[in-house]
Amino acid sequence: MPQRQIFPRRRHLTFAGRAGGFAALGLLLLLASNAGAQPPPSVPPDPVADIVQKKAAARLLADMGPNVPIDGKVARLIDRLALRDRDQVQAAVTALEMLGPPAVPSMIRRIDDRRPMPVGVIEFENRAPDAFEGVRHLGVARVVDALNLILNSVTGEDVGTIVVDDGPGGGGDNPRLDPQREAVVNGWRAYLARQTRTPPVPGKTPPVPGKSLPAASGP
Repeated sequence: MPQRQIFPRRRHLTFAGRAGGFAALGLLLLLASNAGAQPPPSVPPDPVADIVQKKAAARLLADMGPNVPIDGKVARLIDRLALRDRDQVQAAVTALEMLGPPAVPSMIRRIDDRRPMPVGVIEFENRAPDAFEGVRHLGVARVVDALNLILNSVTGEDVGTIVVDDGPGGGGDNPRLDPQREAVVNGWRAYLARQTRTPPVPGKTPPVPGKSLPAASGP
C-alpha cells in the first residue's frame, strides 16, 4: 500500500502580527527616505536685534498687557531709562520706539526729565540705505537726551542736538548743555502744538481777534 504523503499545515498571520509587520516596514521606509535629507535650515542670528534688545523690548510691552493705556506704558518705560543695567535701559529705549507715533504726545509731555542716565550710551538700528554700520551708538547723560533721540527716530523730526561727549561743551553735567536742552524741550513742545492744532474749516474764515462782527441790519 503506497505511503500517504503528509504536507505541513500553512500558518496564517494574525491581524496583530500583520499590523506589527506593516509598522516595522513603514518605519524602515521612513528612515531610508530621510537618510539623505538635509536638516531644516537654522534661523541666522541677527546681531542688530541682539544689540538693541528687540526681544526684551517686546517682552516688556507684552508684560504690561493690553489694559495699560499708552500713557502709562510710556511713563513706566521712561522710568527704566534711569536704571544702571545697560540691557534693561536699551530694552526700554527700543520699546518706546516700538510704541511708535501714538506714544509721541506722552513722550513730549515728559520731555524735560533731567534725571541722570548712568549707562551713558544707547543704540538705534541704522535704517539709512547707505549706512556703514547697522547700529548707531549715541551718547546720553540725562533722560531728556534719550527722549530727544527716541522722538527723532520715531518722527523723523530734528528739533536740535544735545552734544554729549568728552570734548569741549560735552559731558552730562556741563552747564554749556543747558541751553541745548532748553532748545530741544521747547522745540518738541512746539512740534506737539503744531500737530494738535485744530485745522480751519474749509470755506469758513475765522473771526479776527479783537474785531467785532458787524451788527445785523434791521428789517
